[in-house]
Amino acid sequence: MKRSDIVGLWHMVSWVQHRGPVDHLPMGETPEGRLLYTPEGLMSAHLMRPDRPVMTTGDFVTGSDEECAAALRSYMGYCGEYEIHGYEIHHIVAIASYPNWTGQRQVRRVTLDGDRLVLSAAPRMVNGVSVTATLTWKR
Repeated sequence: MKRSDIVGLWHMVSWVQHRGPVDHLPMGETPEGRLLYTPEGLMSAHLMRPDRPVMTTGDFVTGSDEECAAALRSYMGYCGEYEIHGYEIHHIVAIASYPNWTGQRQVRRVTLDGDRLVLSAAPRMVNGVSVTATLTWKR
């Protein structure tokens, strides 16, 4: 696979978590998202639940702790550079809504079929349970 195969804007189709039974947490069954790859090796990903409640204050700085927590749990965004290694994409995260990813390398296995891009994360342990995520995108 090469950069020209994935360059452009992709729209989220699904985010499926595999942790025993398959579920659609945290973004729900109809997530919204955009994934952008540039020819220069830059990337940006934004994903969210479509039913996110608005904050009552109208200002993200003065939102209540509960509103801010709900907003963080229903949105993920990050950007940085990317590298292609065979059928893996490495996202080298520069900025992220989840602070633990900043400066990290996120590796995704890639399946590309026409206008469909499937990215699968390696399993990780969450509260003692192995979790894998599969995200499907379309051009």
